[in-house]
Amino acid sequence: MENVSTYNEEMEPKSHMNEAVKLGLIWCAITTIVFLITFYAIPNSLASPTFGIISMVISIGLAVYFTLELRKKFDGYWSFSVALRHIFVMFLVQIVASTVISTAFFKFVEPSSVASITEASMNSLIEMYENMGMTQEQIDQFVDEMEVQMKKSFNPSIGEFLQGLAIQAIMYFVGALIFAAIFKRNRPVFQTVHDDEEVE
Repeated sequence: MENVSTYNEEMEPKSHMNEAVKLGLIWCAITTIVFLITFYAIPNSLASPTFGIISMVISIGLAVYFTLELRKKFDGYWSFSVALRHIFVMFLVQIVASTVISTAFFKFVEPSSVASITEASMNSLIEMYENMGMTQEQIDQFVDEMEVQMKKSFNPSIGEFLQGLAIQAIMYFVGALIFAAIFKRNRPVFQTVHDDEEVE
């Protein structure tokens, strides 16, 4: 008789979703610490496009690292659907926690810094747009729009806060789709030999 052993996705440990939540919180803690150090040590850099690029690179690096750590909990193998669920939960926990912390920080801890950060960001944008050869009219339009967006991000209403979270959740879901496609690794299906050929 032939014994056939196939991998069943339903056998995936359900408790690993807790690991996704934990890694999302650790990710949030790291980015928060980096932000606080930068804010109090070199606050002017927060308005620099370079800081934005560096932050994005760090975030991508952390996302890759924690995704690989999460996959290890599945013995290195997970299907696209399993990867998508867990990666998205990790991403979602990170962005929700980070948004709540940053909003509370600028609303209750350092509300006086909002004006200076906004002004520095506007000056940085104007300089960048001028180097790009944009007209003064175009610069004024972009700066006005950006100023409105920054005010909303620093001191949002409940509706704006929830709307911002929803938009970010959609963006992070797209990111989770990409990560799941890149980091999925299907477990191989093993077929045993006939019983009479098994080694005793």
